[in-house]
Amino acid sequence: ETCIDDFREKPGTYFGSNSALALSDDGRMLAYASGGDDSVLLLRDVTNKSASDPWPLPTGFDRLVCVSGDRFLSVREEEQELGSKRWRTMTRTFDKNGPGPAQVLRPHQAGERGFHDSTLSADGKRYFWLGPRTPPADTRAEVYDVGNPEPIVRVPLPSDREVNTVGAELSSDGRQLWLPVAVGRADWMLHDLTTREARRAAVGTVHFSPDGRWRLEPCHDPLRGVPARGLAPALDKLPWLLLPGDPVFSPDSRHLAVLGPRATIIVLDLDALKARMDEFEQGVMAQR
Repeated sequence: ETCIDDFREKPGTYFGSNSALALSDDGRMLAYASGGDDSVLLLRDVTNKSASDPWPLPTGFDRLVCVSGDRFLSVREEEQELGSKRWRTMTRTFDKNGPGPAQVLRPHQAGERGFHDSTLSADGKRYFWLGPRTPPADTRAEVYDVGNPEPIVRVPLPSDREVNTVGAELSSDGRQLWLPVAVGRADWMLHDLTTREARRAAVGTVHFSPDGRWRLEPCHDPLRGVPARGLAPALDKLPWLLLPGDPVFSPDSRHLAVLGPRATIIVLDLDALKARMDEFEQGVMAQR
């Protein structure tokens, strides 16, 4: 494939995962937010290879999506006061004319510092926040409809000690949330944000496809005697396939890329795989 544009902009001062990119619906405009101490926001036209002047933002952690045409949404964790580590969630829409007024989605709570994670759904309608780091007894997961400061879900995850990370994942469509049963536990609960129901999900450290239908979990391949990744539908008890390496889901969750023998790349069609497995299971049931 041919690169149609290449540009360098100011990097953020935090990890790369705390910066953000979003492409317009027609693929012409690219939004970039650097994150970090001296955050900037800008738009670049990848067709004529020109960028807007950067707009300064407060210290923060960035999430971006395109909401329509050339209009974008920024949802970010910002310090209430510089250096305070008192984070609050702010939203802004912006286009080529610059960002609009900032709105508070999640205000800072007195006595709390830091947070663990945040995710913006692909359509920009839901935002997931997990924190605070301090005090750990107040750690909780919250999901918001963007524009409404009252969370639609709040799940307490208290801990008796501070931890570096708490695993959690919001599906890209904002309809499902995976959380540990408790901080430090490998047991997962799947929260359906439409029905507001929760049930026990897979056991172990898992990674889910963007649409939430599939999971990859660490396991052991007894035939080869090596670590592997087990692939299965999200709520099935046992893996269907044992795969080598670190497989990667496609953004639309339809395919899975696996590094095979002799540096070959194998691409699995997940819908076709599920159809074949359904046929197999129906045949097994018919024999019972």
